[in-house]
Formats: sequence, structure tokens, C-alpha cells
Amino acid sequence: MTNPLTAAGANKSKSRGNEPPAALVAATLGLAVAAVAAPGLIPLAIGFAIGNRGYAAAKHRRFWLWLTPEKWPLIASAGPAFAAVVGFTVAAMLRISAGTALGDLWPWLVASLAAGAAGTPGAFLIGRRLLRRELLEGRARDVLVNAQAIEAMIEAGDEQVARSVGVSLNEDTVGLSVVDPARVMTAPIPVEVGTAVRYGIGILMPDDSMTDRRRSDQFTAPDCDLLLVPATAGQQRIQVFAGSGVGKTELLAGIHAAQNRMGMTTVILDLKGIAEDADRFAADARRQRDYVGAQQLIRVERGGWDFFDTTRDELLDRLMFIAPKTQSTDYYTKRTRRVLDIVIDGRGTKPLVKSLDELTERLADPVRHLGAQLAGPITEEDRHGDSDAKSVAQDVDAMFAPLRRLLPKTGQGWSFTKLPEGSATIVSLVPVRPAERLLANLMLRDLRELLAQRSEQSKAGTRHHPLAVTIDEFPQMVDPDTDAADEAVRIFETARAADVGLILAGQTVESFTLDAQMQRRMLGAGTAVVLGRSALPDTVTESAGTRWNLEAAGDPHGHSINSARAQQTFAVSPQQVRTLHTGLFWLVHEGSTARFMAFRTL
Repeated sequence: MTNPLTAAGANKSKSRGNEPPAALVAATLGLAVAAVAAPGLIPLAIGFAIGNRGYAAAKHRRFWLWLTPEKWPLIASAGPAFAAVVGFTVAAMLRISAGTALGDLWPWLVASLAAGAAGTPGAFLIGRRLLRRELLEGRARDVLVNAQAIEAMIEAGDEQVARSVGVSLNEDTVGLSVVDPARVMTAPIPVEVGTAVRYGIGILMPDDSMTDRRRSDQFTAPDCDLLLVPATAGQQRIQVFAGSGVGKTELLAGIHAAQNRMGMTTVILDLKGIAEDADRFAADARRQRDYVGAQQLIRVERGGWDFFDTTRDELLDRLMFIAPKTQSTDYYTKRTRRVLDIVIDGRGTKPLVKSLDELTERLADPVRHLGAQLAGPITEEDRHGDSDAKSVAQDVDAMFAPLRRLLPKTGQGWSFTKLPEGSATIVSLVPVRPAERLLANLMLRDLRELLAQRSEQSKAGTRHHPLAVTIDEFPQMVDPDTDAADEAVRIFETARAADVGLILAGQTVESFTLDAQMQRRMLGAGTAVVLGRSALPDTVTESAGTRWNLEAAGDPHGHSINSARAQQTFAVSPQQVRTLHTGLFWLVHEGSTARFMAFRTL
């Protein structure tokens, strides 16, 4: 008989003899892990590596635009994808342990590959986010690539914001193009800020700083990505510097549209003299009034300014300002002043003249209009039959000759002191014509007088309707013998006390003055500064201040960083200003800076 214990031991030994060696089992499991995990992990690793180490591609804005905007579900998909690959690999190991052949694992291999492919975009975005941080902190080994990549990053951020409002920034030029008309935004855009309504005129561009930045509460609001027009007229004191064709007119039109929507009395003095722009400002002013249901006066003029709507002393000063000047003697100047001092109002005994025709009539027959007692001294004739009144009448006719076609008929003109509340006045002048430049300078005198009056009345407690004045190409408005920057500073200071909005625009700060001290004084006048593309932005960017940045020193070829230190650099880079796209601007106000893209109005 057979011993049961002996038989059991024999069967056990036989079973052990049929089992594969441990090394073979380990190899099989390793192959299973490699076969299933690799197809899923390799795409994830490649995506992450391209995003995190794509230095060459990072120099181009398309690298930063790919898969942009970065949706959080897309980024988060990398985690589940990795987990799925691990899960499929474990499942494959269990199958192998249960006796499944390697050739039967292809469903798990395909599933792993699909999971890895699905998570690759998320892995790329995670890697790119880490690369972005590395570049902003200046830790890339290649110094030159670090700088170029940050520039591409900024351009991509601008493009992303532009696309969000239906336009695109041309990659090769500085132009704009509409890509989605349905999404294009036009100013003004109402925004609820607390209990008030503010109006947006542009969209803020992204800030690639790793730290918090100050924002102007007058031009921005929490949780709002729009640039807002300040709430009151007195806060709307802005200096605009931008070259021709960079979108400055669009910006001014947006501000003007918001002012009209707010019910302000507005005046635009356009010294470029483009009639189409004046008509456009007027059309948009009408559109804003239709929106709010108002019917206030809208006036478009090629001049139309009432020379005689002023006080007695100011009228006499205006007349003497345009009177012929003599170099040799002041006899004729004194004679002109004496005659006009009598004729304009009989030295307080007669009504003040209100038109050029009335002034001419009084000079032609002073006795009839003023009486013999007052007119006697200026009507006495010399041996040639001439009198002071006749001589001054000839001078007045000569000095008004170039202005005559620009002056309105009696009672039909406008002036700063008699603007109807809520009205919009658009005046277009061509300052290369001496007469129109002279008229512009006279309008500036009128504005100064208004600001002085409102300032004095405000101190006495008088409340005025909100007034906003915009002057494009302001330096052209100033007398050639006067420093335009000094003039700008004086009226800015008075406008604040008078609670008047004042926007002065020009090509560059040098177009206002060449004096460095006066440039600094103007830029430090307590106003907001808006800077568009310009060939000479250095003085204005210096006024924007500095911020901390990492300055790296590399080898001569820029392939590695040898040393680095944190130091203050320009908050607004001059070179960035030189390459700004059309419609993009920098805002500098009270220590804060922001880039924005101005919206169109029509």
C-alpha cells in the first residue's frame, strides 16, 4: 500500500516543479508594467517636458497662446489621466498574476495610451506654468532667452485679452483687426461700482508681475477688468502723449462719449483740423443723448467763438492782444489802447460792444454813439484830416481781417462762459493757418478766464454744472512765445480748484517744451498720464517710477547666468512703449501703472 503522506509530498514536489521560476515572473510583471504604463506616461512626460523646457519655443508668442485660455478643467485633467494610467497598469499586473498572457493585455495598453493622450494638454500647461514662474523670477540659465520669452509672454497676454473682445493684435505689424464682430465692445460700457454707475472705455491688459500691484481707484474698480472714466469732472485731468495714427482719437472719443453719457457739458477743441473727426464726435454725442433721453444742444464749429462775450477788462486785453505791435515806439500802442478804452463802453457810461460791427460803427462815428464830451479828444483831426479814432478804426479793420470769417454773427457764437448746461461743443481748427492759430490762442485765454471765475465762485460755495474740456494737439493752441508746458500746468492747477475736467493731448512731452525742468513740472502736476506708442517716451516713462526686478549678468554669449541681483528698473519700459500696438496705452496715475486697450465708440 502507498503511504498517504508520501503521496502528498510527491504531488507537492511535482506542483513546485511546474511553477515558473521567480525571475521569470518578475520579468513578466516588468514587461506588463512597461507595456501598459509607457504608452500612457510617455505622452504625459513629453507634454510636461515641452511646456517646462520649451525655451526655444517660448521666445514666440504662439507658444504662450497654444491651449489658451487655460481652462482649469484642462489643467486638472493631467491628474486623473496619470491616475488612470497607474490604475490600468495595476490591473494589468493583476491579470498577469492570474495567468493572462502578455499578448492579451492590448486593451489595457490602448486604454493607458488614451488616458495619457487625454492628459497631455494638461501636463503641457502645468509645465508651462512652472516655466512661466521660472522666467519671471529670472532663473532661466540662458539670459537672452529669458528676456525674449518674457516679451513673447506679454505679447501673448495682450493677444488673449484682445481676442476676448473680438479683435486681434497683428503679430508682424502694430495694427488691429476684427476677428469676431459680435464680440467687439464699444465705449462707453456701464459698470456698477457700489451704488454708482461708472463707464468703461477700454480693457485692462494682463500684468506679468509676480507681486501685487497698485491700481488707481479713480480709473479702476475691484473685480473689474475695464478702464473706467473717473466719476467726477474734477478727477478727469489727464495728459495724453501719443504719436499720430496710434489710436489717440479713439481714446479721446471714448472719454468724450462717457462724459456725454454722464450728462456733462463738454467741449472738444481739435487742433488737427480733421472735419471727419469733428463730425464723428458730434454724432456720438447725439447717440449718447438719445441713449439717456436728453436733447441738449450739440454744436460743430470751424470757429464760431464769440470774441466779445467777456468782461470789459478782458475785452480790452483781447483787443490789445491782436492789435499790431511796433518795435520802435509804444506811442501807437498807447494810442490804440486809449481809443479802445473809450469806445468799447464809453468808460462805463455805455453798454459794452457785443460785436465787431458795433465796434466798427462806434469808431466810425464816436460822437453819435458816445457823445461829444467823451469822443472829443479822439475825434480831433490833424492837418491831414486824420484823427485817432480814424487811425484806430483802420487798425481794427486790419487786425480783424483774418479773423472775420471765423467769427459768428451777433448772438450766434459760443464761449466758455455761456455754454448751455449739458451741451456738447466740437471745434475744429487748423493751426498751420495763422488766423486759426490766433483764434485758438484767444479761446485759451477765454478758458483761463472761465477757470479763474469758477475757482473763485467755488470758494464762495457756488455749485456749477460739471464741465469737461478736451484739447487735442494742445501745443498748437499756445502762442509761439509762450511755453506750452507752463501754460498746461497753470490751467491744470486752476481746473482742479474749479472742478473742471481737462484733457490735454500732444505728440510728445517735447512738443510742449524742450526745458527738462518744465517737463518734470508738467508730468508732476498731479494728473493722470496716458502714453501711447511714441518714438521718444523716455521722459514720460521715467515719471512712472520704478519697481523691483531681477537683473542677471551672463557670459558674453548669453547662455548662462553668472550672477544676479534684485534692483529697481523702470515700471514702464521705454522699449515697450515704442512697440505698443495701435489702440494700446499705458496709464500712470498716483504711483500706479496699467496697460489698456481703448475701445472704439462707433
